[in-house]
Amino acid sequence: MVGNLLFVSIKGLIPVAGIGKRMAPLTNEVPKELLPYGDSLKPMLWHILNELKQSGVKEVGLVLRKGKESVREFVEREFGGKFLLRFLYQEAATGLVDALLSAKRFLKGEDFLLVFPDQLLKGKIPATKQLLSKSKRGVACSSIVRVPKEEKRYFPGTLEVKREWRTFGRGIIPFEIFKELSSYEGGDSASYRKAFLTMTKRIPHHLVPLEGEPRDLGTLKGYEYYFFRDSFST
Repeated sequence: MVGNLLFVSIKGLIPVAGIGKRMAPLTNEVPKELLPYGDSLKPMLWHILNELKQSGVKEVGLVLRKGKESVREFVEREFGGKFLLRFLYQEAATGLVDALLSAKRFLKGEDFLLVFPDQLLKGKIPATKQLLSKSKRGVACSSIVRVPKEEKRYFPGTLEVKREWRTFGRGIIPFEIFKELSSYEGGDSASYRKAFLTMTKRIPHHLVPLEGEPRDLGTLKGYEYYFFRDSFST
């Protein structure tokens, strides 16, 4: 059996509606999620979905917008028979809060796995599998990773927890979050964090350390650094 028995049926949610402006000019023609990475040079999103498959996740929702049909086409072609897939749409790239609100009906009142597609973890055990094995239903769980001092500049969107430990793009989010999100419609990641912190005043919140080497591919500098470091390794 893969992962925590409580989370055998947990749904994964991946927001992929963003413009990718921090990755320009690469994203002027290709969506960020389809940029190649690793020895296989497979798209970033392939690595994410493969991680979820290896971790036992069966159902995945992807929040898209018009103009990113190539992402949907890729996912259907590569993973159509491997997951129960749901494609959810934002009218525009209006921020993380609206992405989550777009998925409310899909989640049906259940805790869910939130996955940011531009952060990966190299290691023996997939990031999601580690997180699920250490999580409990009804508890907000944020993954954290150890980032070497010399690589911190490539992790600009993460929060420093203590010393070299930083937040990572996998989390178990209680459905209770939606009680707070309605106050931040149109909000960005900072607004989401405010809603999350408000929720954790009522809901227990655990930090879950993950073992492995983290990669933040969400900025041009970070992508270039890890692309050349990992894609042509021997």
